[in-house]
Amino acid sequence: MNVLVIDDNAPILEVLVDILNDAGHKVDTAGSENDAISLVTKSHPDLVFLDMDMNDGAARNIVERLQEMSTAVNVIVLRSWDEQIPRDSTVIKGSIQKPFKSSEVIEKIEALMPEDEDHKKPAVEKKEDESEFKATGKRSISFGNSYVMFQNDVRTVNSIVYSLGKEGYDVLLVTSGKKKMMKERFGMANIDIHLMSLKLLGGHFDIYRMGTMIEVVKNFVHEKEMPCIVFENINPMIKRNGMNSAIIAIHQVVTSDYNKKTLFMVCVDVKDFTEKDKEILLNYMEYYHPTEE
Repeated sequence: MNVLVIDDNAPILEVLVDILNDAGHKVDTAGSENDAISLVTKSHPDLVFLDMDMNDGAARNIVERLQEMSTAVNVIVLRSWDEQIPRDSTVIKGSIQKPFKSSEVIEKIEALMPEDEDHKKPAVEKKEDESEFKATGKRSISFGNSYVMFQNDVRTVNSIVYSLGKEGYDVLLVTSGKKKMMKERFGMANIDIHLMSLKLLGGHFDIYRMGTMIEVVKNFVHEKEMPCIVFENINPMIKRNGMNSAIIAIHQVVTSDYNKKTLFMVCVDVKDFTEKDKEILLNYMEYYHPTEE
């Protein structure tokens, strides 16, 4: 989705851009009324985030000018607790009160996405021998199975994690992203984040301590009732530790005897993989393609 963020407050602008970029959206920014209208005319954004606290009443002017334009624009306004928003505006589709969480931004975007038949189906169907959920616009995933997604698709990963958390599963997202931002994005107590951090130790970058990661995963599975482990992207792990070591570590995590059903999802960028590497990784997992074929 193409998103335009309009704000003259640089810190808020930066936070919103980070949230939207991490969610896989294309983002433009504007800090003034004229720049905002110019970008709307040129880039035709799908959605606009507009801070109502801009100086000199610029935000209200922008709303009025957007209403007069022939191009349909959906606007989400950011507001302080005491800031009133225009009640008769046809372009304002929702509001977020500051300070806001990442999850609130993501929810507003998802609420404005076009509905299809999959959106209308129940998110979870409970069966005697298996539970399934359907991430937004994606094919079903069965709890208790292990999957590999051969593409680095942040939006799909976020959709899967969010859907799992919303349906009450216990989720551990293994990521190299910013832990605080990732935690705020989902805003659910049952979604935990394990950060595979980049630290400079002894003159060398120690990116992934795989032994520690394996123990974190095992402890999480043992402690939770319905555990789901999602690796956002294992390519940095491969670059740091080598293909064989990374695959062995993933297989060790997936094949350990936990004495309970566990969902595993491993996401990779296919550019680092040969066909043989794919076959090896898929020995204990199913190939997951985001859309039905």
